[in-house]
Amino acid sequence: MYNVNEIKAEFIGLVGWLQNDYSDGFQLTDLTTSDSGLFFNDVHPVLTTENLASVCPEFDQLHPNDVAARNAAFTAWLRQRTEAGIIEGLESWNVEKSALGTSKNLLSNSDLFSTTGNFTDLETSTGKIVGFEISPSKSNSLTLNVKKIKVQFDTNQNIGIHLFKSGQKAPVGSVTVAYIGSGSVQEVPVSWSLSGSGSYFIGYDQNLVSGSAINGVKDYNYQASGLTSFPSGRYFKATAFNAGVADASELWDLKENQYTVSTNYGLNLSLSVECDYTSFLIEQKVQFRNVIRLAVAINLMRSIAFNPESRVNRNEANITRSEMLYEINGDTQGRNSSTVHGRFMKAIQAIQFDSSNIDSICLPCRKKSVRFRSLGPS
Repeated sequence: MYNVNEIKAEFIGLVGWLQNDYSDGFQLTDLTTSDSGLFFNDVHPVLTTENLASVCPEFDQLHPNDVAARNAAFTAWLRQRTEAGIIEGLESWNVEKSALGTSKNLLSNSDLFSTTGNFTDLETSTGKIVGFEISPSKSNSLTLNVKKIKVQFDTNQNIGIHLFKSGQKAPVGSVTVAYIGSGSVQEVPVSWSLSGSGSYFIGYDQNLVSGSAINGVKDYNYQASGLTSFPSGRYFKATAFNAGVADASELWDLKENQYTVSTNYGLNLSLSVECDYTSFLIEQKVQFRNVIRLAVAINLMRSIAFNPESRVNRNEANITRSEMLYEINGDTQGRNSSTVHGRFMKAIQAIQFDSSNIDSICLPCRKKSVRFRSLGPS
């Protein structure tokens, strides 16, 4: 998992496009800078501006009298295709890392409590801020997602629930639950991501609610034998808290927190755990320069091969579709080490060691020696 928009914004200038030497042809208004000094056009001779213009929408017809608009539209199209290739390259890296066991896709999804409270187990209000404190495991890449909040009260009402993070005064998330469950559990979807250092606090002000919360910690089924317990997760720690403070609109003095395992204050959470590689990818983006350069080239070379716009290209006489696909993929016998795709796979393998042991949970070290691999033909 990673934030696609952040990745696009950070990677778009890592490798650039060469400006068209033909001044009367399509000109790029952007994308020509390269932080790495590498350019997509250098992957294969077929990646010329003229060939790219032959497979894009007919911007010269859409803007027949406005060269600037034509060039801007062409650049926007090329940016979109470049970003798509960048994501394809990083997805291929992620799949390869997962297959080798050197990255993880956790995707565990469960409720904090697997039971619901008895209607007679009411939590008497003491006029405090109450809820859960959740501390995700210390990991650079781990993200704990709150998918749903589940509430159970004996009285229908609107309940304001807030998410605070230690070190930040203002709440980082809020939701108002229009509770109409009349004692039953009611779910409300949210999209809260808990990551990084520190703890999070999810709760409500008892002074602003009426009636009583139903204690969902007690379970009277046969297996539980009437015992109470508070759950803990492999990737986080959670416990209920209450704080006797006057103002719940901003983070309070955490020294006021009192902790308990005897009640959940009528709250439950549906959680999922994922590995978020956004920060790692951005920090290590220079290592991916060749991967994304080749991924973008493959993406656009396929477009040239299949010519979806069915435009006449004066360069088509120089190379056939089958020859183009051979340049990308090689032959059916697997002889493809020097093709664009073969070079792409070698580029992925060459950066495998760069991410080992950076994160013990999401990017664990594989117990093997580091092997440096050549990027040239085998």
